[in-house]
Amino acid sequence: MKKILALLMAGIMSLAPVSAYAATNNTAANTITFGRYEQDGNTANGMEPIEWIVVADDGSKKLLMSKYILENQAYLHDYANVPWETSDLRSWMNGTFYDTAFNDTEKAAIVTVTNSNPGSAAFFGGQGLDGGNDTSDKVFALSAYEAQTYLGASLADWNTNMQAKCTAYATMRGCWTHPSSGRGFWWLRTPGNAYGSWVATVQDHGGVVAHVGNNAGEGARPAIWVTY
Repeated sequence: MKKILALLMAGIMSLAPVSAYAATNNTAANTITFGRYEQDGNTANGMEPIEWIVVADDGSKKLLMSKYILENQAYLHDYANVPWETSDLRSWMNGTFYDTAFNDTEKAAIVTVTNSNPGSAAFFGGQGLDGGNDTSDKVFALSAYEAQTYLGASLADWNTNMQAKCTAYATMRGCWTHPSSGRGFWWLRTPGNAYGSWVATVQDHGGVVAHVGNNAGEGARPAIWVTY
């Protein structure tokens, strides 16, 4: 809690767009609490504080990603070739989630970033799709390349840095949840490796594959840059 108080009290820096690739690779194990979202499935007791993993820190701002899969949210609700720019996941993250999870003070600490969206060929080893235009985002899904840089993401079957459990609420909302580990699947914003409707996704064991963007049961792990 001391860290989040420092975040909010240290003063808000410039909110001019910055590159999401500007941070030094500095994956950290610590977490902070920031914002609130329904997680325990009991709406009567209000929303719960969101825990975030500090993925990177460049000395003036931190890249945070939710510790848990917070919501069952399709990348796209239709079977179509759609880049991150026009995806339903981006609309939800920068709309419903942003407005629900953060108060005005917290919103002021969230930096608007210019995200590049390269194609998927380099990550998937030769087969790939165009990633679309750069986007201006307050909340976003990590790209496969950001996940690779900060968390060691790969096509391998096991990566503990990439594993995430679903909240009780996300499971109630339809997220597929492994019956013993509690882990689920979550979207990246990079396109897949074969067809226009495919998107990179992280499996419950932490490896990256490509799934159809309207696949039911895939979850959202929002990421944000915050000043401090």
